[in-house]
Amino acid sequence: MYSDHSLCLHYLKDMKWNGWTEIYKYTIPWAIEWIHYYEVYLVNGNKWEGPESPVHFTEFDKNKYEDE
Repeated sequence: MYSDHSLCLHYLKDMKWNGWTEIYKYTIPWAIEWIHYYEVYLVNGNKWEGPESPVHFTEFDKNKYEDE
């Protein structure tokens, strides 16, 4: 989630993908998790509950995820 509360499907700085990444180990579980939290987001009136939510951030995380 960006500082303007828009959702982010892909955050480049957190991308763990490389030429050897196996889709079944990374991409599919990540997509399932994101879709789950997106469905919760829609049910909860556009309140993001996923691990990227500012509610879950520590002070370190708040600085780590600043928009550039």
